[in-house]
Amino acid sequence: MTFSQFLSLRNLAFIIIVVVATAAIGAVDTDSRAAFSRLTADDTRPFAIAAALLLAGLAAWGAWSIARSLREHVGFAWRASLRFVGWIPFVLALLITVLFMVPEGTGTGFVWDDKTRIIESFIPLAAAIHAALVFSPDDEPALEVMLASPRRIFWMLLERLTIVLLGQVAVALITVALSLALVKDQDVLTAVFRWLPSLVFFAGLAIYITLRSRVAAFGVTVAGLMWFIFNFFSESLLPGAPTFWPLNAILPFFWPLHPYLQPAHLGIGDYWLNRLCVLLVGIAFIMLAVYQLRDEESVLLGGRQTKG
Repeated sequence: MTFSQFLSLRNLAFIIIVVVATAAIGAVDTDSRAAFSRLTADDTRPFAIAAALLLAGLAAWGAWSIARSLREHVGFAWRASLRFVGWIPFVLALLITVLFMVPEGTGTGFVWDDKTRIIESFIPLAAAIHAALVFSPDDEPALEVMLASPRRIFWMLLERLTIVLLGQVAVALITVALSLALVKDQDVLTAVFRWLPSLVFFAGLAIYITLRSRVAAFGVTVAGLMWFIFNFFSESLLPGAPTFWPLNAILPFFWPLHPYLQPAHLGIGDYWLNRLCVLLVGIAFIMLAVYQLRDEESVLLGGRQTKG
């Protein structure tokens, strides 16, 4: 990237926003900072409901756009997508989850000691890694041929991603049956929605980052880092958790988007609101990934400039 490209209007606007936001954060007095730490989920629930409604509207618009596209003649290539996606990642995800679920807990305190959380810990990560690898423009050998075909390239992405999601959901349902057999008195609906929104969230995040960066490894790295933070520091991201400024101003509003919020952390109503928001954010990431493929020239060239 040249210096003239760096000093584009978009980058300049971003730099100005960061500078102004940093100055505003630093100007907040101590009493106001402490007031944020006293906010609870009850105080921020209206914002969570508003976010859920906004995300639901975005998802409805995306579903309507896809349905409108289906009115045209669209050729599907499920067999080719199945061969590309493969079956080995599904088998590996199943084996790893079962291997951690069957033995007794080690007493280390990690998430795999809780058999009800093993599925939500491993299956979303497996889905994220698999989704990041389904399509990377710089790693696709036949990219020009795909872009030259009458069928829009985003259908190929949706086909591959659908196979990944359905396959990982099938793996998760198999392990849910095993979990219900090992741990009695579980609610079936809760056992499913512990991992389903997180699976869509991390898969959507991974494919979006991959398409933005054009490198599958970057999508895997970002999704893996987010998975580690949300999974292992789950309780540190709740409203009222002891932390530093300005993070304590963010946490009271962040719980609707927490992928690994547990039923015991907040009220049951807030938990299901969180599940809805996380699922909708994952759908939004997928829609943004599809939006990246709207322009064939930008998909082919990326950030490179064509010579006049």
